[in-house]
Amino acid sequence: MESKDKDKIYQIKKLIDKKFKSEHWDKYIGKKFDNLSFEEITKFRQNGLSDGLDNSRLVNLDFLNKKILDFKNTLEFFNLDFDKVNHLFMEKNIGENKSFINYKDKYIDLVQLDHIILYLLIQRYCLKKEDKNLSILEIGAGFGNLARMIVNEYNAKYFIIDLPETLILQAYYLTQFFPNKRICFPEDLPNLCLEEEHVKKYDIFLLPPSIKIQTNLKLNCAINSSSFMEMRKKDIQEYFKIIEKNLSNGGFFFNNNRYFKDTSGEKIRLYEYPYDKKCKVIYSNQFLFFYRLHTLITKKTDVETNEIIEELSKIKKKAKNHEYPNFMPIKLMRIYQSIKKYLKIRVLKI
Repeated sequence: MESKDKDKIYQIKKLIDKKFKSEHWDKYIGKKFDNLSFEEITKFRQNGLSDGLDNSRLVNLDFLNKKILDFKNTLEFFNLDFDKVNHLFMEKNIGENKSFINYKDKYIDLVQLDHIILYLLIQRYCLKKEDKNLSILEIGAGFGNLARMIVNEYNAKYFIIDLPETLILQAYYLTQFFPNKRICFPEDLPNLCLEEEHVKKYDIFLLPPSIKIQTNLKLNCAINSSSFMEMRKKDIQEYFKIIEKNLSNGGFFFNNNRYFKDTSGEKIRLYEYPYDKKCKVIYSNQFLFFYRLHTLITKKTDVETNEIIEELSKIKKKAKNHEYPNFMPIKLMRIYQSIKKYLKIRVLKI
């Protein structure tokens, strides 16, 4: 890695600000990035820096092998076998995760199994192999693994908006896989303003929540997976505004999140997401065998309809099995869950 890229990665630390984080990410991130060395960044998948985004390091090989079998069964949904998707796995163990299986010179670990399923859904419903000059936005991109797959397969212009701490990991990960791509770091944008000249100049964009987008990104696809559910409602609203403003007519929004989650400190319900009426529902279903997650894919149109309102009403009915009564405060529910967990452990010890 060139020294200038190392410097730019370190500069991202200056953007770290508690105000961007929900309770969920404040808990996971804590002070891990306060005194960060570059060596720690290079080992982010084994030292806990990516916990919450990627818990692969905590998985034993017996569990991983079981998940690989589940993954192979899931591939039947796409009429594919393992060898047909093997090229999507990493050929380099960037981040030095220690819990993996090597197969045909590829590193296979837990989080990649999930990301390949996401990729296959996006490929089936949102992108076509023959598509050229694609522009894609991912809000909350983990350590950049799904971005790696899509950029590799489509050579797309890829925009990521994420917390500065996560941008640090993405910056290292993506520069290792794409040394010849023109990557735009926050430092490359004066006053954190993204202009048309920058869009033309770079291929991959690492953008903090404070970014000011001064041009239309003309997006073909916007992606959020397992990220909105861990944000505050005001942050979700702002990101929906960005998507609505920059998604081209006919562009797709891939939304894969839990029906309900409260770790952000607020009760986040998928059916309450602030969708614009100018969209057509392309696909809406439980995320394959992950019963808590729902995949909702919409296509932007120029005509208002009630289609999305009706679909969110259907999702609301499904969500009843995943949320607790609205009158119950989050803190009280957490006390109840802690007692329940404690009693379960006591029973197992008897």
